[in-house]
Order: sequence, then structure tokens, then C-alpha cells
Amino acid sequence: MRQPQRPIVITGVSSGIGKAIARAAIDAGMPVFGSVRSPADAAKFESDFGPSATALQFDLRDDRAITAAAERVSAIAFQTGVSALINNAGTVVPGPLEHLPLERFREQIDSTVTGTFAVTQAFLPLLRGPQPGRIINISSVAGSTAMPFLGAYAISKYGIEAMSDSLRRELRIHGIHVAVVQPGGVQTPIWDKAAKLSSSGATDGYERPLAIFRDLALAAGEKGLPADRVGKRVIRIVRAKRPRNRYLISPNPGTERLMRAMPQWLLDRLIAARLRLTRRH
Repeated sequence: MRQPQRPIVITGVSSGIGKAIARAAIDAGMPVFGSVRSPADAAKFESDFGPSATALQFDLRDDRAITAAAERVSAIAFQTGVSALINNAGTVVPGPLEHLPLERFREQIDSTVTGTFAVTQAFLPLLRGPQPGRIINISSVAGSTAMPFLGAYAISKYGIEAMSDSLRRELRIHGIHVAVVQPGGVQTPIWDKAAKLSSSGATDGYERPLAIFRDLALAAGEKGLPADRVGKRVIRIVRAKRPRNRYLISPNPGTERLMRAMPQWLLDRLIAARLRLTRRH
């Protein structure tokens, strides 16, 4: 008789990649604790996924709620611990950095970087033990290449990359591996944020480049990978005997690697030409 699998914790399961990871985990026989922000999303998550799904309600900026959620999981899974913590939740605050309100920038950093850090600290004790769990942080291709008008988002994802590297090197002492997943274009609601770029109130010549970038971002979302493909890949990483440190999951991985390899001055020129970010006077 097969032993029941240890549960996993996933943040941000109400939609997109987080929901797809939860579906792939439950299909693989893994119980899931999934975080959402509202009571309605909590009820929907448990209704959609059945008895293998337990909703945890917290916002990434609410330290007390995060601690309470970790204590709840500990009370339920105190004998087994959890096999993986998947940090997926976050937000996208778009717009040119020159005109981005400071409070919006703080929202991006607090939710994505500080929130992920808080969740990781709270749940780490559940990953330690005779069978150490692992951490998988969902970053982005923006964690390696910072595009215009997504500067705050890219800064937050670069932070996730650095956090993951430091954690991985520190947690070797406990046998806990930390992997980073870098999705490219994926069909998720996150691309709806791109539609707000054209109404950001920016002037100084940004209007046309913003409109071009918005159209490119929406097209990338429409042509992106199905979220289910990313979800299944993440669960394979959870179960891998020797997981890698980083996984690029993109519809155009060759293009992504080329952008990372080419000289920065050349990449700058190509981006400027594509978005018409050239000086006009």
C-alpha cells in the first residue's frame, strides 16, 4: 500500500500559475495548502479542488496572518511536515520609473520581495527534518532582463533571484534545496496589468513607447504557454531527485538566452528601436 504523500504549500492559488501548480499537485496525489487573499477565493479554492485542498487566507503584507497560517499548517501536518514551499504570489506594478508613485513602488517590493521573505521564514521549520523539503521560488524572465516600463517588477524579481541564491547556500546545512523557476510568456491574468500601461499618466514622450509595449505585452500573453504546462513542470521539480538551481520555462527559450548573452549596449539599442525609445530633440 502506497504511503500518503506529504503536503505542499503554494502561495497565490486563486488564478494563473499558482492555481495551475495546485491542480498539478493534487492530480499527482499531493495535498495542498494554498494561500488566497479573500474569503470568497478561499471558498472557491476548496470547492474547486476538493478535500485535498486547504485554503490559507493571508496577504503577503500581513505578517500576523502569515504567522497564523504557518501555525495552522504546523498543527495539521506536525507529524510529516511539508515536502515543498512554492512561493508564487506577487503583483505587477507597471509604468515608467520616472513617473511611478513611491507608494506603488513600495507595494511592488513589499508584496513580492518582503512578502516572499516573510512566508519563507514562517514556513521553513516545516521543511526541516529527516526528509528535508525544498523551496521553489517563482521568479520571471524579468529577473534576468529588466525591460522598460516593468522596472519595479524586474527589481522585485531580481530580489527573488538574490534571495534564492543566498537561501540555497545557507540551507545546505539542513539539506533544503532552493530552486528558481523563471517563466516567460504564460497565459495568465497577470497580462491584464499591461493594459494599464497606456493610462499611467506619463508624459515626456513616453506615450508612444508605452502603447507599443502594451500591445507587445498583451500579444505575448495571448501567445504564451498554458499555465498548466508550468504547473506540471513545477511539480516535476518538487519530485526531482537532483533538482537544478534554475529552470527557464518560456515559449521562446532561445530568444531569452540570446538576450542574456548579448552585449548590454546591443540589447539596449534593440529595445530602444523596437519601442521607439529614442531621443527626439
